[in-house]
Amino acid sequence: MYNIKKRTSSYITTIPNNENAKIVIDALKKEFPCDYIWPRGRHSNRKAILGNKWKKGRQNDISWKIAETISIYKKSK
Repeated sequence: MYNIKKRTSSYITTIPNNENAKIVIDALKKEFPCDYIWPRGRHSNRKAILGNKWKKGRQNDISWKIAETISIYKKSK
């Protein structure tokens, strides 16, 4: 069994971005009792994906719709 530490207390899981990603995100919205689910896009080469929008020293998040994997967090208002 792997010992995987949670990134933050709001971290839920990481899923691959494939044809089932939207279905999984919608299911998580119903399963977790929080105000909203926050999908964050992850990509091995964000600089190439963002192109001229990439800035040094910034987080440079990408849309989950074009990411390789999606990290999902729960957020409260």
